[in-house]
Amino acid sequence: MSSEGIDHDTDRQLMFRVAGGDVQAFKALYEAYFSRIVSFLSRYGCSGVEDMAQEVFVRVWEHRDRFAGRSGTKTYLMGITRNVLRESRRQSGRWPVSCDSGVLGKVVADDPEEQPDADLIKTLEQAKVYLSPNQLQAIELVYHSQIKPAEAAALAGCSYKAMCRRLEEARLRLREVLEQRLQS
Repeated sequence: MSSEGIDHDTDRQLMFRVAGGDVQAFKALYEAYFSRIVSFLSRYGCSGVEDMAQEVFVRVWEHRDRFAGRSGTKTYLMGITRNVLRESRRQSGRWPVSCDSGVLGKVVADDPEEQPDADLIKTLEQAKVYLSPNQLQAIELVYHSQIKPAEAAALAGCSYKAMCRRLEEARLRLREVLEQRLQS
């Protein structure tokens, strides 16, 4: 079962069943989201992504009573995943590459369907360092993790308006940096 095959209401009910201690619901949640979490962690160049994904589900089970339904299940799980990733990187002293170049290429392109060439991808990788941590987080959550801006705002601990502002500032900054690099 993939997470795309679960509608939001069913998804939320599944998480509430997990919160109530339903082992079968937990198994279904695990099957629906494990590969998505592994995929997300893999984008960051992590080693031991399957162990990290297991840690996400250990935490879900250990703290199952904390799910209050204020966010969607996907948002809730991705928040835990980001915390596990952050803690892993903090312990190892290494921080991940922030986001996928192809996604950034679509963010700055006038036509979202346009596929950037290899030189543009390399330039985008270099341009990411010009984003503030908040801008980078916004891009990662919304474009890389494909989380809706309202849910991304909840994960980032900011308002919806602040998330939209961060996204707009990030897009403008990336365009500015790219224009400078492409002109030189």
